[in-house]
Amino acid sequence: MSEAPIDDLDRRIIRSVQIHPRAPMNLLARALEVSEQTVSRRFQRLRGEGVVRVIGLVDPRRLGQVDWTVRLTCRPHAARAVARALAARDDVAWVALTGGGAEIMASIRARTRDQRDDLLLRRLPRTAEVLSLQAMMVLHRFAGQEDDWSGFGGDLADGAVALLREHRPVVDHGAPAPEPTADDEPMLAALRRDGRTPVAALAAATGWTAGRVTRRLDHLIGTGTLYLDVDLATARLGFPLDVMHWLEIEPARVHEFGEILGQESDVSFCAATTGSANLMAASTHADLDSLYDFTGRVGRLGPGLRHLEVVPVLRRLKQAGSLLEGSGLRDPSVPV
Repeated sequence: MSEAPIDDLDRRIIRSVQIHPRAPMNLLARALEVSEQTVSRRFQRLRGEGVVRVIGLVDPRRLGQVDWTVRLTCRPHAARAVARALAARDDVAWVALTGGGAEIMASIRARTRDQRDDLLLRRLPRTAEVLSLQAMMVLHRFAGQEDDWSGFGGDLADGAVALLREHRPVVDHGAPAPEPTADDEPMLAALRRDGRTPVAALAAATGWTAGRVTRRLDHLIGTGTLYLDVDLATARLGFPLDVMHWLEIEPARVHEFGEILGQESDVSFCAATTGSANLMAASTHADLDSLYDFTGRVGRLGPGLRHLEVVPVLRRLKQAGSLLEGSGLRDPSVPV
């Protein structure tokens, strides 16, 4: 079946869902000033074609854990197999083949210290195909997760943005974060498959009342324990070029540089990390001219930039809660 072209309304629907991932269809229709049937039909097509997925994920940072980014150098013949094995793990959130194809970049989001140590201290170092391993702690995020990349277009009127923000849950990151329990797992599993799963379906999965589901869901989201990620197939939106940037910045200027890069429309993720490259950024581009212009802007940020490494992403295998197959996103829990 041929893929339908992505038009401006599709982009505005996606942008609206980024602002309020669980917004009901009637609210999206009000914000976009189109019929509810049109919004529903369009969104279901976008989701069915793997252009967009909303995923509910537990944030390990709110439970006292740390995000890690790893760069692996593998034997060239084994890099794809190692990358696929990492992508199959629930505690690995992002996997890509980079550089010349023998390097893997991955983001580890373990919910427990034992889970982290098992991967970083035991499994990867003992893998014969892995030639080198760099592991960096993510210290501070400047872009990503709470402010999704919106460089694909889909600009909304100020009134539409205000309406969506008015109705989305308020997150209090200063509130105590509850540890999810075994009773929560059926609900969390359903939200990992589809972060927009209706309350009635969550009630059926848990055996709870709709009221109990709503209260628990509101509490997990409101404390930041559970967040809703909007995954995008960027190539389908006209942005096929993904690049990683590793920057070595004078320590006193890391925050300044991170704040600037985090505001760039090309940047989907930016964070301060441990290691000699103490700032990393992921950018997404329509073509090489866009990448060239962006790299030039980075180079002109001024004194404090000691070194810049630009590494093309040859293939993304996983992002957040989705596997990438061809040009679309796939739920990893669904067998092929």
